[in-house]
Amino acid sequence: MAALIGAAVMAPGAPLHGKKHNADAPAALVAQGHALFVTNCSPCHGADAEGDDGPNLHHKGLADAFIATAVKNGFKNEMPPFGSKLKAPEVKALVAYVHSLQK
Repeated sequence: MAALIGAAVMAPGAPLHGKKHNADAPAALVAQGHALFVTNCSPCHGADAEGDDGPNLHHKGLADAFIATAVKNGFKNEMPPFGSKLKAPEVKALVAYVHSLQK
């Protein structure tokens, strides 16, 4: 499977790097994001988010908009979209969790 960074061209309008609003997200939001990650993302990204079929999500420095767009829209032939399954607050929690992996 292609890395998220290589798939950036498939997420028009979502900058790969940029503003990271949830860099210091509340612990409760990060915990919610982790629970959502385990349920929805770990089958491909691994329980520790270090990659499996999906790429390692640690130390990527990805922008909020890129992560949110990736979660909502997925990547053709690479990652399924979760926009119809997850509500905006859940996407925000996943963004906070992915940012917690950057430390």
